[in-house]
Amino acid sequence: AGFLAAGTDKTLVGILIEGQTPAPRSAVMRDGRPVGHTLDSLYSPALRQPIALGVLDVYAPGAGLSVGGVPCRTCALPFL
Repeated sequence: AGFLAAGTDKTLVGILIEGQTPAPRSAVMRDGRPVGHTLDSLYSPALRQPIALGVLDVYAPGAGLSVGGVPCRTCALPFL
């Protein structure tokens, strides 16, 4: 079974963050509106930036997002 139930309007994504590592369950925003949240985050030495797993609305774009006021974008999983 997958992480999210069939028929859900959410999707599990990787998030690359261009600043500080956000706290778990931080809101992911687009145009001032929440489109999901982070599950967990950490600094990736391999990618040299913070990364997070997140649950976002299926329609959320890959770019133009922010978490904690910091720009971020979605990426395919696994991160590497």
